[in-house]
This record gives sequence, C-alpha cells and structure tokens, in this order.
Amino acid sequence: MNFYIDKKYDMDYKIQDTNDFAKEILIWQDRIKQIDTSNTINGVLEENRKLVSKHDKEKYDNFADLKDKKKVLINHHTNEIQKIMTRRTEYIIGQLHRKGLYTVNVDDVRFPINHNWKNVLVMLSGGADSACLTYILCKIIQEKKLKIKINVVSGIRVWKSRPWAADVSEDVYNWLKKAFPKIIGKRHTIFVPTYFEHSNLGNAFDGRPGEAIVLSEYVEYLCNTLGYDAVYNATTQNPTNYEGDRMEGRDASKAEILCSAHEKYWKLGPLKTTTKKWVIKQYKRYNILDLLRTTRSCEGDAYLVDTMYGLDWQWYEKGKQVPECGKCFWCKEKEWALKENKIEL
Repeated sequence: MNFYIDKKYDMDYKIQDTNDFAKEILIWQDRIKQIDTSNTINGVLEENRKLVSKHDKEKYDNFADLKDKKKVLINHHTNEIQKIMTRRTEYIIGQLHRKGLYTVNVDDVRFPINHNWKNVLVMLSGGADSACLTYILCKIIQEKKLKIKINVVSGIRVWKSRPWAADVSEDVYNWLKKAFPKIIGKRHTIFVPTYFEHSNLGNAFDGRPGEAIVLSEYVEYLCNTLGYDAVYNATTQNPTNYEGDRMEGRDASKAEILCSAHEKYWKLGPLKTTTKKWVIKQYKRYNILDLLRTTRSCEGDAYLVDTMYGLDWQWYEKGKQVPECGKCFWCKEKEWALKENKIEL
C-alpha cells in the first residue's frame, strides 16, 4: 500500500524534544525511591496512597504488612512510568509523521528522502536490487546537492555454503564508494550464524526466519544509537503473474506498506512498488552495467543445489569465479528481468 502521498513533507516543521516526558518519569522514580526507603506507614506512604486508583487504595488498605503496602504503591507507579514511555513513543512517531516525507520521482517510482536528513542507512546485500537502490539514492543526493551520507549494513551470512556472499557485498560497497566518495559513508556488518538461517530452521521465530530477526534488531540498534534518520530496504515485487516457487509475501497483492515511522527513524521500501524488471532497466538507463556485473543475486547453496555441490567454504578463495546455479528463484527472476530489458551480460 503506497501512502507516501499522505505524508507530505513540511520543511519548516521542527521536531520537538521529549524533555517533558523525562521529567514526568523522574517524578515517579523519585516517588518510588521515597516509598522504598520509608520505614513507616504514615507520611510518605499515605501521601502516595492519594495518587493511586480506587481499586489500588482498597488493596493497599487490606494489607497490614508494610512490605505489601509498598508493593501496591510501587506497582502503580511503575505502571504510570510504562504509560509515559508508551506516550513518549507515540509522540516521537507522531512528530515524524507531522514532518512528513519528501519524495523524488525516478522513472515513475517514488523515492522518499527528506532534505533535513544527515545520515541514512541502506541494507546492502550485494544483490542487484540493493545496489540499484543505493545508486539511485546517491544520484538524488548528488543532483539535489543534499548533505546526506549514505551508510550501509550487510549481513555476513551462509559463510559455509555461500562463502563468496560477504565478498560480493563488499565489492559492491567499494564500487559505490569509488563512484560517490563524498556520499557513501560507513559499512556496517553483522555475522549471522548459519543455524538461524531460514534454510535450516524455517520461520521458527513467531513466523519469522532467524536471520530476519538478527538483521532487523541490528538495524534498529544502529538507527537508535548512531542517529540514522531512515533505513532503506530494497525488497521488490515478484515478477508479474509468476506462479512458481517464490517468496509469496512479495506478490503484488500481499506487498507490505512502503513506509513506517519508528522511534526517531523511518523504515522505507520504495522498490516494493515495482519488480526486478524496473531495477535492471535502471542499470541500462544509467549506463552502469559494470555495477550489475559486480552484484550477485543467485542463492544457490553448495549443500542444497546440485549444480553448486562442493562449491563450499573449503573450495572457495577470495576472487575465485563462482558460477550461478540457474535454478533458484533469484536466478530465474534475474533472467526474466534481463530478457524483458533485452540485456545480455
């Protein structure tokens, strides 16, 4: 569902601080400390009793033991702090919505990027989609003379069955860094244990694969600790009318929302409106087929796909030519997109 249009960008609106929430929390924390250190029922406890609900007052009055009375009051005050924290989260997200999103139209696909942002993050796997997304964001920043750094995050995954994956993502990053030295910033990496991969455990964690949880948690950590204004994901739709084995969540009818505001940052997926056909077209349009050749979309596994058997971590060396399996969905998707754009690599 595309709802960028509902989030019009207000360049003059200033994001407000959350100091008032912090002050409220400190007041309740001070009350908890006073209760905790009180040795009598009168005085501090009776003053705090006035602040609780009728139900809690009855519970408090029914207890004779000082320790139990304290517990009633502390539980109430703790709940009040949790309510403030919830309101603070809603307030911060509301601020981002109030500021809105500015979008740039690139070949009929809208890319959100606010002029006041300083640092954003792109999930760069080393595939054609994420490389294309990063390149286009760099071009927008360059053409509009924005002061935004693009940082990337890559998962070090499947190190035994597809050991070249980490090198490919690094090669793509280096290509982009050379092309846009003043725009491309840091490269973050995180190791994902093979055990947590979807191919091993499936959607074992509340319907989600382990690697998705590891990566999303790390991205959230980076955005909140390093102050990134937005994180971009390059997921695309499945090929039109494709009925074979695929990630069904990428079908046009099931596509996730394009943008969502989180505490202090946006999650954005501008390519969810289109397919790999559009992505491959951009490599031709911008004359960057050498970048496309640097990417790798194939997810053929040395232990699962017969055309890749034996091509594992013990066989691979950095720089070694690795064939594509030609059988996985991602190979078929890329082949379809190349054919649609009349491109031969």
